[in-house]
Amino acid sequence: KRKEEKKAGRALLSRLPKVLQIELQRQKFDMATRRWTKMVDEIKIDESVTLKPWVEEQEQEQEVSSDYTLYGFIVHNEGLESSLYYPVLRPGGPGTKWFTYLDEKEDSKVICLTRKQAIELHQGVPSGKNAEGTEPVAYILMYIRNDVVGKILRGIPEVGDPASWIRKFTCCFKLAIWRAKFFLASNFFF
Repeated sequence: KRKEEKKAGRALLSRLPKVLQIELQRQKFDMATRRWTKMVDEIKIDESVTLKPWVEEQEQEQEVSSDYTLYGFIVHNEGLESSLYYPVLRPGGPGTKWFTYLDEKEDSKVICLTRKQAIELHQGVPSGKNAEGTEPVAYILMYIRNDVVGKILRGIPEVGDPASWIRKFTCCFKLAIWRAKFFLASNFFF
């Protein structure tokens, strides 16, 4: 069956990444206006995904999980001309709190979110509802392979100086945002 899939043009993975980033198609080029537009249609964000159907047999035989857990995503806010991106992360993994980092001119802060604030409000505009094209929507989803979740997602320390872990996560958030801006900008040139 696998050989038939290869012949049919279906790509299979020979190795599974520890961290899986999925870029959502959130832009399209309007030929009539000759401009890029932001797509804010609702795309459900799954808290877990599996890559098992796309894994080569030899990789499946190893002790590597093909299941992934959502640990965060990058959100774009406002119109396409805006460079307002922010991360939404769950540093403790499944069953723990969601956080976002807002880097404002005068005040940068980390905010704790409910699941609804974190996921449901960033999935996009449901069909049948009016969209302005400036809604905050997830652009890049970030998953961690289940067999390494405990090694990578250690959460926020319960004790210690909160400012120290805020600084640590701020650095990670800014790196994730920079990567999102780079990937999204590169799409405009292809």
